[in-house]
Amino acid sequence: MTTDALFIDLGTDIAEAKKAIANADTALISSGAILSQIKNEVAKKDLEIIILKKKIAHMTDDPIPANIPAILDDKFDAPFETFVEEGQTYLKTYFFDKYLGAANITQGNDEVRMEWIANSNLDDMRAQMVMRQFPGESNGTPRRDPVGSERYYAFGIYLPAAEFIFDTLWGNQKCVTGQMHQGNSGGISSPPFSFEMIKTTLSGEVMRGVLALVNGPNKTINIGPPPRVPTNIVVHVKWSAGSDGFLKVYRDGVLTPFNHTGPTCNPVSEGLNHNIGNYNPGRKSGKFSVGYKRVVCYTHWQIGTEANSLADFIS
Repeated sequence: MTTDALFIDLGTDIAEAKKAIANADTALISSGAILSQIKNEVAKKDLEIIILKKKIAHMTDDPIPANIPAILDDKFDAPFETFVEEGQTYLKTYFFDKYLGAANITQGNDEVRMEWIANSNLDDMRAQMVMRQFPGESNGTPRRDPVGSERYYAFGIYLPAAEFIFDTLWGNQKCVTGQMHQGNSGGISSPPFSFEMIKTTLSGEVMRGVLALVNGPNKTINIGPPPRVPTNIVVHVKWSAGSDGFLKVYRDGVLTPFNHTGPTCNPVSEGLNHNIGNYNPGRKSGKFSVGYKRVVCYTHWQIGTEANSLADFIS
């Protein structure tokens, strides 16, 4: 064999070897992808098994959240715990902030019902529920989340179609169904944020979020029609008087147009407390027909921390 022939044979062998190596690399890459896919499927099955075990343990078909809300997780499916102090019976976890008369709060059928009847009592404007700072004590101090904290507030709400009708004469009189109060130090008004149900000429019947801060910004944003069937509302917020704050409102797991970045509370030391209710401020002006009624129902109430995620409240 000549030298030239030898080099030709070696070149052919090297080319074939390179092809073989390339094919082997491709096979390895393919095997790696298949192995990764198998691992993912196994991980999914492991998670399904964990969830199934939890469901069996709870004897329920409800989805199991990843993290139970740490501060409050009330489905209103059991009677409120009570305690007796000096002969009076109080709720352990909550207190009712209401004017006497026709502002009634009752519990049953896995929900809390708040009923308000106009013009039945001169000072009767609201019925609202507040979480106690000191459960089991009757001092009525609301619990507050500190400025700088990140929180989730979730509640199920609906307005029964036959029991919440916007007054034909004064339909634009709002009903406030939830507020984040901060206190009134330094003459700063409260609340920084609230939910309202209202009927307007431009938008018709709407539910809206209202951000109202002493130094701004002030925003009123529609987040859909008033809920006539049980609807889950989630607020994810960082309480801040500076640019690092944010406030997002989700409705049945979908982000609404209320997606705010910037100040979310006033520059005072008090923290924020969330309440749910049926508050009709137009009553002070006598702007409702005699006997006019509004009913608001709540199916759950949850408060979580930065350790939670949105998924914990929308399952």
